[in-house]
Amino acid sequence: MTISESAKTKAGPTTKPFTIVVLGRESSGKSTLITALCYYIIKQKEEFLLQMNLDKNDTRMLSGWVYGFENTSIPLSDSRLRHEFDFNITSSIKKVKHDLKVIEIILPGVNQIDSGTQKYSDDLRGADLILLTIDSRNVEKDDVYFSLFFETLFSSIDNPAPMIFILTKYDLIKPELKQQPEGGNSLSSLMPATFKRLKYSNYKMPEYLNFSIGDINKDGLSFDRSKVESFDIGYCEELFTTIYSYLNNQETSLKDKKRSQLESVLKNLQKRLNSEPENPEILLEMKSIYEQLGEQGKAKTVDDTLEQLEERKEFQYNLNNPVSLQQLELSQLDFFGDSCWRFQPQLNVLLGKNGYGKTHLLRLLAALLQKDEEKIAEFFEYSKTDPFTRLVVERNEEYKLIRRNKIIFEESIGKIPFLALPDLRLMDKSKTAVSTSDDEKTDLKEYGAYHFLYQKPYEGLIRTFLYQLCITYLDSGKTFDLPIFRMIHKIIEKLSEQPFAFHKITPVGQARFKIEVITEGNENPIPIQHASQGTLSILAIAGLVYSYLKAIFPTVPEEKLSQQRAIVLIDELDAHLHPVWQQKITGLLRENFPNIQFMVTAHSPLVVAGCREGEVSVLKKGKDGFVIEQFDHDFIGYQARELYEKIFEIEDKDLTYLYYTALYPFKGEIEAEINRLDEKKKSQPLTIEEKKKLSRLYDDLYYTNRANEMFEKRLEYTSVLRENKRLKSKIKQLQQESGKRHHGSK
Repeated sequence: MTISESAKTKAGPTTKPFTIVVLGRESSGKSTLITALCYYIIKQKEEFLLQMNLDKNDTRMLSGWVYGFENTSIPLSDSRLRHEFDFNITSSIKKVKHDLKVIEIILPGVNQIDSGTQKYSDDLRGADLILLTIDSRNVEKDDVYFSLFFETLFSSIDNPAPMIFILTKYDLIKPELKQQPEGGNSLSSLMPATFKRLKYSNYKMPEYLNFSIGDINKDGLSFDRSKVESFDIGYCEELFTTIYSYLNNQETSLKDKKRSQLESVLKNLQKRLNSEPENPEILLEMKSIYEQLGEQGKAKTVDDTLEQLEERKEFQYNLNNPVSLQQLELSQLDFFGDSCWRFQPQLNVLLGKNGYGKTHLLRLLAALLQKDEEKIAEFFEYSKTDPFTRLVVERNEEYKLIRRNKIIFEESIGKIPFLALPDLRLMDKSKTAVSTSDDEKTDLKEYGAYHFLYQKPYEGLIRTFLYQLCITYLDSGKTFDLPIFRMIHKIIEKLSEQPFAFHKITPVGQARFKIEVITEGNENPIPIQHASQGTLSILAIAGLVYSYLKAIFPTVPEEKLSQQRAIVLIDELDAHLHPVWQQKITGLLRENFPNIQFMVTAHSPLVVAGCREGEVSVLKKGKDGFVIEQFDHDFIGYQARELYEKIFEIEDKDLTYLYYTALYPFKGEIEAEINRLDEKKKSQPLTIEEKKKLSRLYDDLYYTNRANEMFEKRLEYTSVLRENKRLKSKIKQLQQESGKRHHGSK
């Protein structure tokens, strides 16, 4: 049997290592041969990895290779090899199952052949290949010795493994030994018949074995310089190639067996995953198996699923532990100069003329909250040298950062739930029936910012809200005495100062409804689509905010929904609103959603009427772009003319100021009612309505006091103006009289 045939017979699925026994007298080159063998396999494997375009650090398919010669990774009876071989040569490929076992045996002296053979017989019986190293300088001297040894060896072992006779110091071999003898006691005649024709001719070593000690040291191999520096191994190429082939076959066999086992495990995991689709432990195990199978595409898919699960987990945590925004910092961004927008807990109004970047800035804020790296990158595409933005948020009294520079996006809090609304003027007024939407992204919990961020039409969301409103009406027994209807009714009536009421909801065919309302002085009901654009805008804002709260707090009773904490962004809040409505809208948002943190943009300064300290900011032109200027005073009691002078320019009256000025005579009654409710709160819990009333009374008292202060200042200012005018008139009169006297004296 040839070496190749022997290797093939042993290349089955067995896990028994391929055992090589190296025999030789003292200093015959055993260790050098083993080191060369290891070096060869290492080089072959590195070449194999290179051809397969694999990473050396990837140990998933190395189970059948002799690698990572770390300490005892190759069992050797001659422990000296551990010191002569640098185990770090393959330090990047460690902790691998090894399937090559090398046993080094120093042959006994002539007088100990019998005992020596018996001592090593177990190792020799277990050998798959036997290598005999002979120093060519001692061949003639050892001829009788080896004859005795082999006679003893083969008489004690049945079917010995193939043997290769390797001469070291080839250049010193005597010429007569290079010929194939025909018989006698020559060494080669004692070999198994398969190897009688040993190649004694000059042999050019293959490139990967043609190394000197200097070359070896470069690769980390270490030899004792007193030992043989070079050697000719004649028949070694077939030897090494055969071992390499065996290990390759063994690897394939083991790989096939391993694949079968892994696929079986994978099948069971898939069954478990069907019943536990969001179990990260199952997914992690599946990812590991796909990687071991080399199916990187499937491993990447599982990894994406794990990432989505982690994002949903963080998102849910942020739902259960509400987040508030603290400030947004901008530096070196295209279009904007260095700025900081410090957020207040309730209302944040950003004013700016058309084209000043209000929507642009609100979209950047939305992209940061959404962790939408694609959208965030758009803001850095044409930015200056070192642009960055940083958003500071608070959760559970801990501050978290969301940072982005031109290259790196960092966050420590995950995706933050919020609702973002654009200019809501998208309802088709030509239709009178309400139906479901074809828009798949109408779940406000998942897609609360999608339409604003990607500038998609909002009509589908509004239609979905109105359709759910109809379903709620029918499910409740056709009553409008529900929190959502009451809230919309109250907001629109306060804004318009006109009666507003839902009149009737009627099914029209299948999955369609007609909503009729009484509004704006109309005695007869009209389809809701025919109401004014301002009414529809407010209906959409209030309705979508309420729907969003319902989506993220599904277990909260509807009576308490409007009291929940959330973040809402509204672009162009003042669009299509009458100036009187503009002055009321922010106050109504605060009143009806007291725990929502609003970030809104507007063009008209009228929307800031009644805003408190720090709640109003304006975008203005700066040297390096538009910058945010934040007002540290309130806007309570300002007339419309003064608001525009402060921010833009126009004239009108501030009805908020007039309202709270009118309340001042009733200040005593307001304070008395506040005291009554505060006292009651000490002894028993207040009802929801009483809590709302107390909050409203505190607001009324605050605004009334501020309005009165402004009123007193205005009275003083008006008095000064009047006195100034009187004095100017008196001066003019005196000048005229003085002129007349001077003229008369001439």
